[in-house]
Amino acid sequence: MRIKGIISADRPCELCGNTNVERLVVIENDDGSLIRIGADCASQMMTGKRNRKAAKAIASKARAAQLATDLVEKHGTDSATLVRIRDAVFGRYGFPMDIIDGKVVVGCLDPRGGE
Repeated sequence: MRIKGIISADRPCELCGNTNVERLVVIENDDGSLIRIGADCASQMMTGKRNRKAAKAIASKARAAQLATDLVEKHGTDSATLVRIRDAVFGRYGFPMDIIDGKVVVGCLDPRGGE
């Protein structure tokens, strides 16, 4: 599973159906499908923990991933640009980042909560 970004909540959480969420975390499953869920459900799915601290961390990683995606769309995918984007997003959010297949990826989480 990989955090892809964060979007406004124009629909309910696809996991629990909660309509009282401000933002939805977009997660790409291993099969490539996307799921849009609230930060609480995302923290439960990604780390096994359902608390405010875990939800805030997941939401922050989602914002970092969204910023990286937006910058890549704006500035392109040549290798030097990707390195600058990775370094800028790391400097702002402090999460480990990789460049994989022409994309800047915020540290991938396994279901047990490891990086």
